[in-house]
Amino acid sequence: MSGILTKLWTALRGAANEAGEAAVDANATRILDQEIRDADRELRDARIALSEMMGKQSVEQNHLAEKRAKLEEYAGYIRQTLAKQKQAQSAGRSAEATQSAALAQEIAAKYAEQEALVKASENVIAEYGKNVDVLKQKIAAGEAAIRTLKQRADTVKAKQHVIKASAAVAAASSGTDTHARSALDSLERIERRQEESLAQMDAANKLAAESSGEALEERLRKAGIIPGASAASDVLARFENEAASAPSPPAGEARR
Repeated sequence: MSGILTKLWTALRGAANEAGEAAVDANATRILDQEIRDADRELRDARIALSEMMGKQSVEQNHLAEKRAKLEEYAGYIRQTLAKQKQAQSAGRSAEATQSAALAQEIAAKYAEQEALVKASENVIAEYGKNVDVLKQKIAAGEAAIRTLKQRADTVKAKQHVIKASAAVAAASSGTDTHARSALDSLERIERRQEESLAQMDAANKLAAESSGEALEERLRKAGIIPGASAASDVLARFENEAASAPSPPAGEARR
C-alpha cells in the first residue's frame, strides 16, 4: 500500500512540475519582461548606494582635512614648547625648563590622540574608495548585461511575432482555422442551395411549357411545319407584290 501511495505522490509531483513548466512556457515573455524590470530596479538601488557611499567618503575627507590641520597645530605647539625648554635649560632656569617639558609631554599626548584619529579616518576613506571602485565596476557590468539582455529580449519578441504571424497564415491557407473553415462551409452550402433552386425553377418552367403545348408548337415552328411570326420585311414584301400585280388605272383617270 505504501508503494502505491508513493507512486501516486510521485505522479502528482510530476503533474505539478509539468503544469508549472507549461505555465512558465506560456508566460515566458511576460516573465522575461518582469525579470528585466527587477534587474533595472536593483541597478537603480545600486546607483543610489554608490552615491550615498561617495557622499560619505567626501564628508570623511573633509573631516580628515580638519584633523590633519589640528595635528599640524599640535606639532607647532610641541616645537615651540621644546624650543622654550631648550632656552630655559641654556639660561639655567630649571623650573621653567621642567614646566616646558611637562607642557610638551601633554601636547604630545594630544598629538598622539589626533594622529590616531587621522589614521583611522584615512583607513575609513581608503575602505570607502575600495567599495566605491568595486561598486562602480559591478554597476558598469550590470548596465552592460541589462543592455545585452534587452537587445536579446527584443529579438526574441520579434521572432515570437513572426512565428505567430506565420502560424496564422499557415492556418488560414491550410484550412485548419476553425472559423474560416466554418464560414467556407456555409458559403458552399448556400451556393449549392442556390444552384438547386435555379435548377428546380428551370424544370418547373419546362414542365409548364410542355403542359400548355407551347413546347410542341415551338418544335414544329423550328421544323418549318408551322409558319412562324412574320417579320417586318416579310409584311412589306407582300404589299409590294400586291401593288405590282394590281392593273394600272386608265390614262384619263390617272390625269384626273
